[in-house]
Amino acid sequence: FTESSETVPYKHTQVEVGYTATHTDTTTLHTLGEVLIRIGVKPKTELRLGFNSIAFLNTPGGNTSGFQDFTFGAKWKWCEAAKGYGLHRPQVALITALTVPSGSSVFHEHNAQPLVKLCLGWELAPKWEMGVNFNYSNVSQSGDRFDQFASSVTFGYTWSKHISTFYEIFGFIPGGYQMGNNTYVDTGV
Repeated sequence: FTESSETVPYKHTQVEVGYTATHTDTTTLHTLGEVLIRIGVKPKTELRLGFNSIAFLNTPGGNTSGFQDFTFGAKWKWCEAAKGYGLHRPQVALITALTVPSGSSVFHEHNAQPLVKLCLGWELAPKWEMGVNFNYSNVSQSGDRFDQFASSVTFGYTWSKHISTFYEIFGFIPGGYQMGNNTYVDTGV
């Protein structure tokens, strides 16, 4: 969930893919693909294209699948972190994005959804990093619009050149249309 404050280098492209499983008391949602193409179009600036993931939803009322909406946006690195380790001036970046109605009928929204995300990053010590995000979006859920705020913090540890781990907590205010707030914890390699 937490985005890095780093941008893809100029004239480079990075492709990210993923899988997410979300479980509640009565439903399970799997999303596969989660393709994000990041293109360095200028120094400290990247174009971001988020392609439709395929989603599989299992509910007591039945199962369905289809594609989610497409997202495009940009990321700008505003400033580098202060030299040295610790909680000095962070590296700062800003992401803007727009999700457009383009997915399958079950998984697309009826309105475009803008997002702004402030990304902060620190090197705490050798091999230890911390990232913090503050997000605002004007969300559409089944055609109903509402403002949603989110924040996250992640701690990462680099084990080797090719292996790192992270621990993250993030939340949404509100968690959905006319819903309470949601908080999540995750980790990964």
